[in-house]
Amino acid sequence: MARWRLVVAGPVLVASAQTGHWLGAVENPAADVEVLARLARDPVPRVRFAYAALVGDFGRRIPEGVLEVLAGDGQARIRRAVTRWDVPPWVRERLAGDDDAAVRAAAVTEQLWASAAPAVRESLLADPAPEVRDALAVLFAGERERG
Repeated sequence: MARWRLVVAGPVLVASAQTGHWLGAVENPAADVEVLARLARDPVPRVRFAYAALVGDFGRRIPEGVLEVLAGDGQARIRRAVTRWDVPPWVRERLAGDDDAAVRAAAVTEQLWASAAPAVRESLLADPAPEVRDALAVLFAGERERG
């Protein structure tokens, strides 16, 4: 039996077990951001991922507390999706210390490096994961090209 959910997203009424409907709600420019933020706490990982993957792409205001929830999500792909957003430095630093190497690598950006505490930089430089080392190499290569 399908699980049905009911979410009112401003003028959007979504009542479906299909991820496509949730995507539509997140993409709707008229949807209320406070209501959509409830998707960040949804028990279904694919719903949380849809929200995390798309909310930043649509220039939405991210309500208070949502970044903490998604940056601490139990699913690495959701935490990785948060690294795509323009997030405050403390969020990027938190993700740079994540247990998952792919999340740490995705957190490596110019923004992080410019504002990171020395301990965060040292930890990344000493990281044994190849994907983190590759992300740092790309970052440093870009810095050398610029100047």
